[in-house]
Amino acid sequence: KSFPDIPPVNSYYVNHLNYTKRNWGVAHAAIKSRYPKATFLLDQKLPELLAIPSDDKLPNSLGKFLEANAYSVAAEILRMNIKQPLRSYLAELVLGLDVTIDVAQEKEGSEWGIDIQNELPLAVTHPNNIPSNYLVKGTVTIEKKGRPIAGIKPEPLPIVKPKRRRPKNEHAIMFAVNDGDKVVAHLKYTVGGLHFDYRRPLHYLPNPKFECARVLINDRRVWVPGTLIGDHFGWNLCFTLPSGQRIAAASSSLKLKVYPPKGSSEQPWFSPVFDRKTLHYFKQLKAGTKARFLYASARKKAEARIPAVQLSHDF
Repeated sequence: KSFPDIPPVNSYYVNHLNYTKRNWGVAHAAIKSRYPKATFLLDQKLPELLAIPSDDKLPNSLGKFLEANAYSVAAEILRMNIKQPLRSYLAELVLGLDVTIDVAQEKEGSEWGIDIQNELPLAVTHPNNIPSNYLVKGTVTIEKKGRPIAGIKPEPLPIVKPKRRRPKNEHAIMFAVNDGDKVVAHLKYTVGGLHFDYRRPLHYLPNPKFECARVLINDRRVWVPGTLIGDHFGWNLCFTLPSGQRIAAASSSLKLKVYPPKGSSEQPWFSPVFDRKTLHYFKQLKAGTKARFLYASARKKAEARIPAVQLSHDF
């Protein structure tokens, strides 16, 4: 029996390549949904990225492409007339930069802890010599009622050694569970000569037990148009972008939150719905469903996470 002559590859780099392709594709789709007739640098460079093969030269070929193009594409995005924080989110997707934030109740009562980590541009392909124009410098400040929370120092970026913040230290978030105050993370940093300054809303839930609450609720998320590839069941939620690019994705739990089309009086629901009498699923999203997908890059680079969709047409 013969086997195909396939060059050896490292799954770590293959996952990072696919992660990068997804992020660039989503950024492109989000921009084209707002500027369908305009032509940008991203239109030219995305096909080059998608053409990079998963072979033994992958780290070098991907690294050269990103070093040569990610900065200029991100700079163009930051000049676009797109509201914040989305404009910054799209530039971050292209740069390969992400700041992940978890807020979790440490114990019963009003004591909460925060965990902040970051993914840095070119850190995978240039682990020991990140070019100077890709270096990150800035802070993350946790704010409440428009002001920094007393006693919590701004977290410097980049975070070299991520660690869990515990209550009763200088990094702890202290607020009542039911006080209704809006808590935000104020991200202010530079990547070389690129300036980022935006606020990301933070949500806190008592004793979150599932990934959708523990992780995704405070992750960077972007609405993007697409078409579901297969019937939704379990985790699988792969979809295609309007360009035809396939996005490997999973729901953030076994049920997917579904929002009705804009203007509909129907209430949000979850797919699929199980009927205990008939032992059948109904209200299950089917292959070919067109919707807006709430895209989160996810920390496991093998696939993205989709906590919700909004239908384009009535179900």
